[in-house]
Amino acid sequence: MLSQFNQWYTARVEERDCGVVALNMLLKFHKSDHSLAHLRVLSKTDNTGTTALGIVKAAQGLGFETRAVRADMSLFDTADISYPFLLPMSLKMVN
Repeated sequence: MLSQFNQWYTARVEERDCGVVALNMLLKFHKSDHSLAHLRVLSKTDNTGTTALGIVKAAQGLGFETRAVRADMSLFDTADISYPFLLPMSLKMVN
């Protein structure tokens, strides 16, 4: 099962890449792939990293629908959550 997830894995190049790496793994799941450099530009990543708003705006620009969700363990009992998702925001590809 772990090897199934290796196809979506993206390694961080720099410490500030956490947000854009998570976004890129979600993009790979949806059969799309972008360079981390491109995602840094879209999300306005600076020397300190990326804000949640930056990831939301980049995701929206790439065709994802975004919405806020309550992030506690009850989240996993919610029937209408689309997997995979990123926290602290939920992103899903708009078809």
